Amino acid sequence: MNFLNWLKNLLEEMFKTAEAEPTPKIDGHLVVIIGHGMNSDKGAYGIAPLSMFETDYNKLVASDMASYAKKLGLPCTVLSKTGKTTYGVGAEATRTVKEAKKGCVIELHFNSYNGAASGTETLYDRDEKDNKLFAEICQKKMVALFGRPNRGVKDRTVGRGGSNLDSVKVTSCLVEPLFGDNKIDAGLLKTRRKEYAACLVDAAAEYIGGL
Repeated sequence: MNFLNWLKNLLEEMFKTAEAEPTPKIDGHLVVIIGHGMNSDKGAYGIAPLSMFETDYNKLVASDMASYAKKLGLPCTVLSKTGKTTYGVGAEATRTVKEAKKGCVIELHFNSYNGAASGTETLYDRDEKDNKLFAEICQKKMVALFGRPNRGVKDRTVGRGGSNLDSVKVTSCLVEPLFGDNKIDAGLLKTRRKEYAACLVDAAAEYIGGL
């Protein structure tokens, strides 16, 4: 065998080895819940340049999250509320994480108010011990990405979002990244969607990695 043939065979073996190496797997499970979607409820409407309803937008975000999680080796399940109930979906999310032994749940929304309000907030239920910690991780990453007003993490054990959060009996939070009826916020939701999806998966991986 001459040198060129030997080198060719060596390179082929190296490529085979690289292709055979499995994606590193993160020990845990992320569940993503697409907010709204029950009956005719599509959530808030995001004005131009976003120009879509909350549920439609968050279907895209959830798909982006699942794709990015796969690259990281983090198992990810996306749940929709279409044809289901809030507590039914919450129970399914809880069961999925408990079967994996550890993990977390993120419910996707975006805010809307009066066209002038803007910024990022994350809601949590204080009944699960790590919810505030996880909410803070998600909040920090979203604020760093969007650079809009930091509205903080908020206990929603009761009130708006309370039933969504109460339905999940494992670590979870509900994200309100920006205001869909604010033109600047709507623009960021559109142009930075994939980065937003990635930052939430990174938040989940950071939380799970610390368990």
